This record gives sequence, C-alpha cells and structure tokens, in this order.
Amino acid sequence: MRATRKVGHVSLAAIEDAWRRRATDAAIAAARKIVNSGGSIPPGTPIGRLGDGEWGWLVATILFGWISTRAEQATAEQIDTELAVRMTGLDPDPWDAGAVASILPQLAAALDIDRSPSGRARPWSSFSLSPSASFAKP
Repeated sequence: MRATRKVGHVSLAAIEDAWRRRATDAAIAAARKIVNSGGSIPPGTPIGRLGDGEWGWLVATILFGWISTRAEQATAEQIDTELAVRMTGLDPDPWDAGAVASILPQLAAALDIDRSPSGRARPWSSFSLSPSASFAKP
C-alpha cells in the first residue's frame, strides 16, 4: 500500500499577498505604459519637471491599474468590490487615516484646541466630552 501525502492548503494571507502584488504590478505597468509608449508623458522626462496635468495622468493611471486588479480579485473571490479595493495592507490603513483627517478639525474645534504652531496645549485632564458636544460640520 502506498502512503498518501497530504496536500497543504494555501493560507488566506498568502492569497491576499499574491493579489496585492498583482495589483501593484498592474499599477506600475500602467504607469510605465503612459511613459514608454508615446503616452501622456514623453520618455526621459525628469520627474521634477512633470506638470500638474502629467502628475494627474500618472496618478490616475496608477489608481486605475490598482483598482482594476482589485475588482478582478473581488469578482474571482466573490467578495465586496469596495472591500477588495480598500484592502491595501498598509499601516495605518489609508481609509482610516482619511476618516481621522476628516474628524480631527471638528474634534479640535469642539474641544477648543489651539492648533496654531505657537499654541500651547491644554493638559489632557482638562478635556471632557459632554453629551451636548457636537461634531457636525459648521
């Protein structure tokens, strides 16, 4: 009788890592395409000489390459497309960082924090959030 060998399973982290690499590769390939094949940016242009329009093309192309691969992953794995696009593997997560950046000015205003460079910080013990504190946009 011949011994059977168990086939190992690929971890979910390894699968996600492979998709992340594919998305990054697609973003880089897309960026190279607009430079190397007569695209919007002439080959050999020093990066410091790119104008806003050229930077816009470059950034949009990179994002499109990333998002299209992540959408492919969502379809292949039957998961939510928005979730797949947001799974960057970065720390801090850009989605969370954007939410925090949006909330901080409102929080500082509600807590009466002087955010000027010369402002002196109040001690943490003096902060309190009352139930009436509003974080709505003015």
